[in-house]
Amino acid sequence: MHLILEMNKDAETSKKSVEKSEVNRVILTEGVKTTEFIATLENLQLELRDAVGNQFVSNCPEDLIPYLRDSFSLLAEKFFGKPAMPSVVVFPANAEEVQKVVKIANKYKIPIMPVTFGTNMAGTTIPSIEGCMILDLKRLDRIIEIDEESMTATIEPAVSFGRLDSEAKKHGLKTVCKVGGYTGSLVSNFVSANMRPYNARYGWTDPVVSLEVVLPNGELLRTGSQAVPGFEKVNPYVRLSFGPDLAGLFRGSLGAYGIVTKMVVRLYPIGERCEFLWYEFSSLEDLLNAVRKTQRNDIGNSVMGYNASHVYSVVADYGDRIDPEADKRIRSMIPESSWYLFIEIEGAAEKVQAEKNITDRICLKENNGKVVRFPSEKMMKYLQDFTTHRGEAVMHQFSGGYFGFWCCMPLSKIIPFIKEANPQLESLGLKDLIRPDEPMTVRWAIIPFDRGTTMVCGISIEYDPLDKALAEKLSQSIQPFIITMLKHGGTIPLTMQALTNMLLMPSYANIIRGIKKLLDPENILVPNKLC
Repeated sequence: MHLILEMNKDAETSKKSVEKSEVNRVILTEGVKTTEFIATLENLQLELRDAVGNQFVSNCPEDLIPYLRDSFSLLAEKFFGKPAMPSVVVFPANAEEVQKVVKIANKYKIPIMPVTFGTNMAGTTIPSIEGCMILDLKRLDRIIEIDEESMTATIEPAVSFGRLDSEAKKHGLKTVCKVGGYTGSLVSNFVSANMRPYNARYGWTDPVVSLEVVLPNGELLRTGSQAVPGFEKVNPYVRLSFGPDLAGLFRGSLGAYGIVTKMVVRLYPIGERCEFLWYEFSSLEDLLNAVRKTQRNDIGNSVMGYNASHVYSVVADYGDRIDPEADKRIRSMIPESSWYLFIEIEGAAEKVQAEKNITDRICLKENNGKVVRFPSEKMMKYLQDFTTHRGEAVMHQFSGGYFGFWCCMPLSKIIPFIKEANPQLESLGLKDLIRPDEPMTVRWAIIPFDRGTTMVCGISIEYDPLDKALAEKLSQSIQPFIITMLKHGGTIPLTMQALTNMLLMPSYANIIRGIKKLLDPENILVPNKLC
């Protein structure tokens, strides 16, 4: 059953002068705890406009529809539910306005779905309850401070990796290697989604220092040393302080425990010299041996391993792929059985040279590798762009829809996992989007964190999102793939309701649910996502 409500379209029109010709229709489904909201829907919008300004509240369908999809949500309805139309979108400008909006939501019992750039690929910001409120944080976009002494930046949610990296370089600093490209939000990736930077040296060492969070009841919380009033200006640079690690509480919570409005994030020094090394191996076993040895010798910042299909997707752009001769020439340079290792080394010139000598010995002499030197300047540029997560290579890598999944497991489990997973994935019968007569091979990436103590193993698949039968086949493959992953000890950092119910031991799942109920008894923030 749906309740059709009429809402005033004109932000300047008072509730006494609603013209029937100037209304939008908003749909709310039964089952949402919105009795008061349904009765006073217009008052809700008036209060929101008072809180953030008339022009920063909208219930127009054209403003709401974009929040119903992301790159992955078409495949994940079984995990997240079908997208549901929100009733209103609000654009606060600062923490104080976020607090006001959250308190209004509590008053009217309307669920909130926070979102920043909406570029995630996991469906986690797609509303699943009709009539909810989208809280768009794009206006919270300040780089408040870059502190050279503590090597940190204090930022708001809508600061992207690219913006912060560009500003940090003016201070001789940089962000840790990126997650999701230069357009992604650090707060969304590091905190809400619990993503980790692709970095061997700094990766699993949490770059989050301290947080400012609006709790589900509208109260403001600061974690770490910021818990002392005034220290948000004097010394916000200490994470572990005054009892439990409350910053860690919000990691991976998908925004269900609170809305982060500021984050102090760790930056890293730019070395005197930086080199990018690429090696080709005839087998995955040789590549993994090289990874193990280089990491035990404390070598490299970013270290990434790829199969041939993944490398082809990086160095061949659309023009190459539609040109049969160019496509054939590039494929002949990248044998299907080969695996490729990228290592970025950085620091003092003497240190870089010493690490390069050791890396060459390990990769070339001890593990049968060879240096990658493509004859095309364009291909080498794409390779360089991709390894730094910027430039055209990242943009052209996927021509259609994207399905990605990654997990963390011991190095010794990777080969048996890939051997079992490959036939599963190839049985889907995927075809190349540009050359539909050819099969689409799975793209594998292998990345060591914390000097190889944890290995990330992930896939990415390109598909035609307009092919409903194929999309359904991919969707049906998710659960079997997860089962195979679990069999080999793989785990994922992202918690979501479906996986909480399916995977976790009861005591662990009960803690997640208990914290949610304690902080958010009205279930205002991100319902039906975390637990």
